[in-house]
Amino acid sequence: MCQQLKVLLIDDSELIGAKVLTLLSAIPSLELLGQAKTIKEGLRACKEEKPDIVFLDIHLPDGSGIGLLKELKIRLPHIRVIMLTNSAESFYRHRCAELNAEDFLDKTKDFCRIPQLLSGCL
Repeated sequence: MCQQLKVLLIDDSELIGAKVLTLLSAIPSLELLGQAKTIKEGLRACKEEKPDIVFLDIHLPDGSGIGLLKELKIRLPHIRVIMLTNSAESFYRHRCAELNAEDFLDKTKDFCRIPQLLSGCL
């Protein structure tokens, strides 16, 4: 039997959260851990729930998702982090790649890539 991958979303948008969680719920081999809306909530959820994959927004109400990416890669390096953003400028892409994000998705056009990205993880 295949092990289910645990997935956490860290994004403060209700609309984006609903869209991503709906896409993820269609993949039976995933266990959805829910949505954290701040860096503080996200870090706590990562420590407690131990997700395999995190979808992480770059801009959160209490700081930068890029800072959280850096912290996760130091403290919990086993977590695969896929960045989500409306700020898809090359600066952000390069910075996230430097910090070892597994991928970078533009919220305006890349949602269709989510099932394809996860198929490589299953």
